[in-house]
Amino acid sequence: MNLFNLDEFINSHNIMDKVGIVMVYDNESGGNLLIYPNYLSMPLSINRRYLSGEDIPDFNWYLKK
Repeated sequence: MNLFNLDEFINSHNIMDKVGIVMVYDNESGGNLLIYPNYLSMPLSINRRYLSGEDIPDFNWYLKK
C-alpha cells in the first residue's frame, strides 16, 4: 500500500474511464473499489463481515478500515 499512489493511478486514466481496484484488509476481508466518473462503488465481496448473528454487512467495520 505504501508504494501505491491512488491519485497518480486515477490521473493516469482518461477522465471517462471506469477504474477498479481490489482492496483486501489483512488478507481477510475486502471488496472491489469501482471508480466511475461521477461516483464510487464498493461491493463487499471478499469474505464479507457481518453484524454478529445477522445477515447484514457490518458497514462500520469497512469504513473504519
